[in-house]
Amino acid sequence: RIEEFRRQCAKRVAELLEEGIASGHVRPLNTQLAATMLLGAVGAFLQVDFLSKNHVPFSDALEALTKIFMCGVMKEKGELS
Repeated sequence: RIEEFRRQCAKRVAELLEEGIASGHVRPLNTQLAATMLLGAVGAFLQVDFLSKNHVPFSDALEALTKIFMCGVMKEKGELS
């Protein structure tokens, strides 16, 4: 049951990414892999006590995950700290 829910979530995320690619808002990528990676990261937050041990609210972790997923970790050329 849980595995089916995960598959459905991954499928929907992949579909959203495909829509973004089609509209030009998301660069071409393997949508199944990206969806699995994103959901795996969210799942890691939920399965371990990392957030509570480090006093990180789930909302802050989710915001950071979203920024990293959507923008990456590299700075744009010419961007200062």
